[in-house]
Amino acid sequence: MVEVDYRQIAREACERLIEFAPPNQVDDYARKQLSTEFKKRHVIRLPMVAKTEWVVNNKRADNLLDALSRIEECEEIGVNFTGMPLEPIWEYDTPTRRLKTSKSGKGGILHFPKKRVPSGVGWDPLGDPFLEKAMLMVYTTKWFIPESIKTVTERPADQAPPKPPKILPLHQWWRSVRRIGFVPFEIVVCAYTQKKRFMYTLDLVNNVALRDFRQGLFSRKRVERSVLDFMYLDTAFSTNMLKEIQKRAMMYVFEVENSTAQEVAFGFKVTDKMARNHLYGLVKKDLVKMTGEPPGELYNADLDKLRENKGEIG
Repeated sequence: MVEVDYRQIAREACERLIEFAPPNQVDDYARKQLSTEFKKRHVIRLPMVAKTEWVVNNKRADNLLDALSRIEECEEIGVNFTGMPLEPIWEYDTPTRRLKTSKSGKGGILHFPKKRVPSGVGWDPLGDPFLEKAMLMVYTTKWFIPESIKTVTERPADQAPPKPPKILPLHQWWRSVRRIGFVPFEIVVCAYTQKKRFMYTLDLVNNVALRDFRQGLFSRKRVERSVLDFMYLDTAFSTNMLKEIQKRAMMYVFEVENSTAQEVAFGFKVTDKMARNHLYGLVKKDLVKMTGEPPGELYNADLDKLRENKGEIG
């Protein structure tokens, strides 16, 4: 049997996707930049938690990028997760068999049941999966938007490069990809049930789901947050106005109480000064509030501001 080269399929799909962009933005410079950016994606930046298999409009797709480049309208989409380790510590990730959503945005999560294992909480591959209704939304975390050399050289220094749309229902996100002609290398799918939010970071080039970076890093007990507050948090992340380490720090601060700069520094392997600077940045953006004075100050999610702004970052 001939093995499918999924990365080559993804590469060819990316080349087709940028052709949806305005013609005056797709020149030789833009194509070379795409090639450069694509090569960076060959290395999986975080350990994977599962492989992904896509089904679009009831047909199996070799790769979501390929489906995006070929299928005009997404009526129904599903992703299967396979190859999960039998006994990981399921501290932040969730053992999921399948995600599925329709054009209406309504869908579900097919969970594997959990079980206790010596290393913590694992999943039971022999147990009966159970379906939980959910609304699925998506935003892009790693991407390429084609720009001609003329656009790049003439852009004012204080003007940021274009960014993909903020969090959207999956079928609307699909349309935006094709309308703008951008390439999503990595996405986050947020599944909202009545009581919880589940988050899946998906590498579309390598067809894998990435493990949550917090796995095993922090010991502080998590606190309950409402689904609506999680939606506002995801909206803030989807603006792509935060640095990667700020997103990670915010995710940690959001789910615990009274976090410290030292904890963030230890978890992310940076200096206390760097951690404190990034946390100050979150304070300025009305996402985090600080009480006390350094070096004993404490940080908490600013839920009042988050709700007031509905996750929008000014």
